[in-house]
Amino acid sequence: NIETGFKANVLKHLDLILSRAEETQLGYNQAPIAGNIVHDAIESYINDNTLFPENITDENDKLLTIIKDIIDKGKANGSIFRTEQILFSETKQIPGTADLLEITKSGEVIIYDYKTVNGFTGKYKGNSYTKTDQSLYFDKGYVHQLLSYGAILNQYGINLTSDPYHIIAVEIKYSNVENENSPIEITD
Repeated sequence: NIETGFKANVLKHLDLILSRAEETQLGYNQAPIAGNIVHDAIESYINDNTLFPENITDENDKLLTIIKDIIDKGKANGSIFRTEQILFSETKQIPGTADLLEITKSGEVIIYDYKTVNGFTGKYKGNSYTKTDQSLYFDKGYVHQLLSYGAILNQYGINLTSDPYHIIAVEIKYSNVENENSPIEITD
């Protein structure tokens, strides 16, 4: 029967679609876990001077060196730091969390945001990018996020420095991320 054949064909395709969707969703679920592992490691280093846990491979201490430079230079200039600072917009009634705020000696603020990506080279919305392409950060909304944090701070009378927005792009490799002990490799 032709009708039964068409139904069977549709069901076969729907099964393939479901399988692919589940496979893709697994990757989406792993990304925030991997990002949180790296965020937590950075936060522990900044707050407690704790080195990265053994499950994070940071060849030649690339990321650790970047974070250490930010903290050391800031402290040398009289800055203090707040990690994972929750912000709230009174006008839009929405919260957000800034990864790192540097409060300078003069009371002005610099906002740092970590972006962990499993490979920066590739396509997004049909465009090809590498880690150094600033347009990637606009297209993905990262710059808008930082501008929103700045606007929230301004609502409370907190001034920003003349160079207030910094994205720390962290390229990582991971697979089968299940929990905070899963292996993560910082590649660049």
